[in-house]
Amino acid sequence: MGLTILALKRSLAFWGLSGEGWVGGVIAGVYPFAVAIGSQYLVRKPLIRYLREQLAAKGVPICIECGYDLRGQVDPRCPECGTAFDPKLIKRPSDPAAGPSD
Repeated sequence: MGLTILALKRSLAFWGLSGEGWVGGVIAGVYPFAVAIGSQYLVRKPLIRYLREQLAAKGVPICIECGYDLRGQVDPRCPECGTAFDPKLIKRPSDPAAGPSD
C-alpha cells in the first residue's frame, strides 16, 4: 500500500497537482481502483488461461475459459460457460484406451 501512495504522490506532482481538494481526492480514490482492475486483466487473466491450457495439454479435463472440471461430460461443451472443447480431452471409462479407473 505504501508503494501505491508513493506512486500516487509522484504522479500528482508530475501533473502539477498538490493532491489537495477534490481533484486530489478523486485521483486518490480512482488510482488504486484502476491499478487493481488493470492488473486483473493484464496479468491475472492471461496467467490463469495459460495455466489451464497447460493442464489441458497434460490431459487434465478442464475448461480453458472457466476452469470447470469436464470429467463425465457427454457433450463436447462446457456446462458452466458453454465453451466447446475437444472431446478427446475426456477419457471415458468404457473406452479401453482410458486405462483402469481409480
